[in-house]
Amino acid sequence: EAEAGLSGAGDTVHKAAASSNGHVTIAIPGGTMRRSLAELMGVNVVPGLFELLAKDPKQTPLRCAVVDFDVSHGVMSVRRFILDTGVVLADGSGTIDLGSESMRLKMQGHTKKPRLVRVIAPFDVTGSLVRPHMKIEAGPAIAQAGAAVGLGALLSPLAAVLPFLAPGGAHDADCADLLAEARSAGAPVGRAQLAAASRH
Repeated sequence: EAEAGLSGAGDTVHKAAASSNGHVTIAIPGGTMRRSLAELMGVNVVPGLFELLAKDPKQTPLRCAVVDFDVSHGVMSVRRFILDTGVVLADGSGTIDLGSESMRLKMQGHTKKPRLVRVIAPFDVTGSLVRPHMKIEAGPAIAQAGAAVGLGALLSPLAAVLPFLAPGGAHDADCADLLAEARSAGAPVGRAQLAAASRH
């Protein structure tokens, strides 16, 4: 469910979009997604990679997602980015440039369940809208690996695993409130969808 309120000038759609101002709101009231992709979004390496390589078709609930952009001179800036699944809660920030048709987004996944091997690092989505590239930010991942090496040398090889343990504990998003905000911003979220989100 999406709503866009934009104004711009130009003799083509691209030129008008590149100069546009306003807002864009996108809401997903519910659904499902591949669990392997949700796990990798939280950089939960062991379950996500194994399920992805095994082409595991298992699904996880997509409880809700809301993305809200402010648009100024053709640049969409994230005001709110929440994606809530059964296993990972993700938030994001960044921009999408409608003039160059490129994006610079950063996402951080927060696992809801204990995980044995988790790289605690955000990942970036960059490049063109047609061919985006995703990569884990190296800095936090290197720091986590360094901590593992240090603990392994100081204490024991088993201690090297500690920095990669994730106790979980991320809470479900308040989907009813998020979808109500999206509806007030203009996204065509129906009353039935709001009622369903309230029940969950």
